[in-house]
Amino acid sequence: MALNRIFKFLERFEILGAHQSVIEKEALQWCAAKAGIDGVEIKLRRPNLIITSKSAMAKSALFTVQNRLLLDLQKKFGAKAPVKIIFG
Repeated sequence: MALNRIFKFLERFEILGAHQSVIEKEALQWCAAKAGIDGVEIKLRRPNLIITSKSAMAKSALFTVQNRLLLDLQKKFGAKAPVKIIFG
């Protein structure tokens, strides 16, 4: 509980706003909320976002909405956002 409060406080600072773990967490939340997909792992290796999953259905579903995910990340993080997705 206290860690969530600290994290929300630190998100206000621009330096942490584009940190690798913040972008990964945002992409994971996007996958769960907007695409309705769970059970994926996301790693950011600039300029690529690597998405891995054991489920082929999850990968194919994310493949169809990958442009929306990249666009949303671009709007939120600007130049620090990934430019392409690699499925593993």
